[in-house]
Amino acid sequence: AGMLGSQKKEEGASGASGSGVASTARDLASKAVAIVPFSNLSEAIEVGRAKTEAQNARAAASEARDRDDPTIAFRDHDSARAWENRKSESIEHREKIKNKRASVRRDPTEKRLEKYMMGLGSRVQGGEQTAQKLKPLTPVFAFILHGLYYGTKYLLIVFDYAWQLYEILPKAALTIIYGTSLCFFGGVFPMAIAGLEAFYAAGWRRAYYSTLYVYDESRHVSYALELDDYEDANRDGVADVDQISSSELVQRKTLLAFATVKKPEELQVAFANVWAAYLAVLATLKFEFAKTTAFAIAIASS
Repeated sequence: AGMLGSQKKEEGASGASGSGVASTARDLASKAVAIVPFSNLSEAIEVGRAKTEAQNARAAASEARDRDDPTIAFRDHDSARAWENRKSESIEHREKIKNKRASVRRDPTEKRLEKYMMGLGSRVQGGEQTAQKLKPLTPVFAFILHGLYYGTKYLLIVFDYAWQLYEILPKAALTIIYGTSLCFFGGVFPMAIAGLEAFYAAGWRRAYYSTLYVYDESRHVSYALELDDYEDANRDGVADVDQISSSELVQRKTLLAFATVKKPEELQVAFANVWAAYLAVLATLKFEFAKTTAFAIAIASS
């Protein structure tokens, strides 16, 4: 009888413990349902899609406000018309150079580069001796100059195609690409986040518009200098720049570059805007407090 009584007590205790486990499981399940408000996966996907669309709408509204803000200088340089003008001007310039090359003869690149070196050296104290010492390296400088020219040329072509792809992709695509690129930063990825957030907080759109303005002015100066290289005023078939002294060549190119810039005060403002954004990123990467603040802003705005 004693053994039967003890066995019934054990069975009762095990049943009580089993019911307690079951009730605890039910409580956890109810709390999990309360925490996760989605009954199925499709509902979660719809909510995520709605949030993405809301974020895209806010980003589009922010861009519209920035475009209409009269305090942001050089915003017209990002318009569709401005990009079309860049393409048409580039095509027109290539046609002009192609026509001039057929009728004007130029000196080899090494000889022209040597002339520039001598001209610059004549305007700096002790520069002529330095130019004479660097004269044997002229072919190396010419090779580097060719590499920079064609490298920049093809880099701009790649940037143009990348920008067209960015215009087609949804707004969240840039965030996805940026997040994927962080995987290749190793342990310093917080620094990349802080730097980008500092650039964004310092007025990235203002710096972007200013960069476009600087690019346009630089492009116009480059076009003018290249057209001047094939100028033949006396029509003898030889470029005028190859028939003048080195000092006259440097003076001619300098005056032409200054004359091509129509509004130097606006170019100064554009450089200041880009420099301000650069200093914001530099301060963030140099100082721990600024880095932590920028990182916190990035987390809060995500």
